[in-house]
Amino acid sequence: QTTNIDVTLKIEDDIKVEKVVTLNGETIEYEDTFNKEGTYVVTVTDDAQNTTSITFTIDKTKPKFEGLSSREAHVDGYTVDITDATETTITVQKDHGDFAPITEGTAITEEGTYQLVAVDAAGNKYTTWVIVDRTEPSIANTVDGEYINQCTTVTIFDRYLNKVTINDDTYSRKDFSKNTKNENFKLEKEICEDGTYTITAIDKKGIPTTKT
Repeated sequence: QTTNIDVTLKIEDDIKVEKVVTLNGETIEYEDTFNKEGTYVVTVTDDAQNTTSITFTIDKTKPKFEGLSSREAHVDGYTVDITDATETTITVQKDHGDFAPITEGTAITEEGTYQLVAVDAAGNKYTTWVIVDRTEPSIANTVDGEYINQCTTVTIFDRYLNKVTINDDTYSRKDFSKNTKNENFKLEKEICEDGTYTITAIDKKGIPTTKT
């Protein structure tokens, strides 16, 4: 049996018993409650030489996904790699759809937002997000190097847009519109004053687009 909580044992016998406990193969003192991680073997023997043994494992460590720099990692792709000593169940949700089982070693290559959930044999749960993004932000309603003689409204768009600069002005996510899923960020700015404008858009992965 594997658990992620402390274990309290109750021994019932009409006569005196001897208790022997090992933790990961090392003999330790018997305690009413065991709380350290590891595999325990508790053997109880009474004066009549009747013996009972129980084996259990305490595991309080959450599984983790290897190779991800944060719990919201923006990558070109990801191969599922889990670190846990026990059997772990992994599920994935793509673009806020339904969860489905996925196995370790599976390559995630399609662009999108993925939520990965790992639950180990003890019930420890870990959740992370992987964003597969290879698309540059879009800067619309302007052509690089173009000269114009009227006002224009520039539209900057990216599913994961993070920052926009227009000359010395900087705009962040608080300045963008977005959808209800906290994606599809857009900034619209009207430009009327004479001058040369350099517009740079950067998404969460750091992919830039620049037009002048």
